[in-house]
This record gives sequence, C-alpha cells and structure tokens, in this order.
Amino acid sequence: MSRMMDQIITFSEDDARRVNFPHHDSLVIESHISNKMVAQILVDNGSSVNIPFKSAFEKTGLTTSELSPCTLTLYGLSREGVIPMEEVKLPVTLGKVPRQAFKYCTFLVVDCSSTYNTILGHSALVEFGAVTSIRHLCIKFPTESGIGTIHRDQKEVRWCYNVSLKHPVMVVEAVAPEQPPSVKMEVEVVLEERDSNELDP
Repeated sequence: MSRMMDQIITFSEDDARRVNFPHHDSLVIESHISNKMVAQILVDNGSSVNIPFKSAFEKTGLTTSELSPCTLTLYGLSREGVIPMEEVKLPVTLGKVPRQAFKYCTFLVVDCSSTYNTILGHSALVEFGAVTSIRHLCIKFPTESGIGTIHRDQKEVRWCYNVSLKHPVMVVEAVAPEQPPSVKMEVEVVLEERDSNELDP
C-alpha cells in the first residue's frame, strides 16, 4: 500500500487537450458507487463530507434500513442547517481496469434537491490519495497498475453550473452538535430536467 501511495502524480498540458479555455468550471465526474454507475458527481475539495442526495441514493437500490444514525448538521445546502437522514458506508470505484481504485467511503444521505447526484468531498479524496486539477478538469489517483485518471465532459459540467447559478447558497460543512457553523458563500444546486439546448458549445 505504501509503495502504491508513493507514486508521483503530475499534470501536464496534455491533460488539458479536451478542455476549452478559458473556463471556470467545476470538476464533475461519473463513477461506480455501490456497484451502480453514478453520473453528475461533484468533486469538491471544500466539502468536509461525502453526500449522496436522497433521489440518487434510492436509485442505487439501497434502502433506509442500511443507514446508521448521524449526529452532524450540514451547513451550506440551504440557508439553515440540514440534518442528514443518516449515514452509510458505500463502495466507491474510481477509474477503469487496469488503473482502477476501490475504497469504502462514508456518506451522509441528504434529502434535498440538487443538480448533482453526489458530492465527493475531501475525506474520500484522502482515502484514495487522489489529486484534482480544475485547470485540467481531471482527477488522478494511485493504483496498483500506475496512476489512474478521470477526465470529464465539459458540456456536462457547464450544464450543471448553469442550473446551479439560479439559487446562491454556501459551501457544505459538517458541524458537530454545540459547535458554531463556519460557512462560505457559493451556489445552490437545483434538480431540473436536462435540456440539450442548455449545453454550452
């Protein structure tokens, strides 16, 4: 394991060959979670937790009986704190064979609307030893067969961004009971039907 994590991760302009510049896009990927391919996963280094939104959680075929109690309150998904439905540990797979990595990550299930199906926070990135590059719109991580890479379609990213601009809120932060929240302003995400005409060129 230590030898795998010792691999050097770098980014070059070759990683940006699929990216249209200039851009201010977020990193949105797709990945297997609980053995189902999940699209519109926001990779958010600023989020202290991993979140599957309720609608996406149900589509994976999981039920509330698999959830465990959670005492945290999340700030950033609305103007007031949101108490998660509870938490669950789910298998996450990044990349494709042979450069593929697998981990069990803890998720806090939240019942609110979102453009994204899931938020992958920095706790999961630490577990995978993953490094992100917003300039290159990709994420890299060590595997037994070398460095794995996930690139994302920029049109998908911009569709999510265009929808999310409609309602400003804050960055997601988990706060334990009796601790004051610390928040930053960002954007709220709202679940809407996709219209191909909304995609930027």
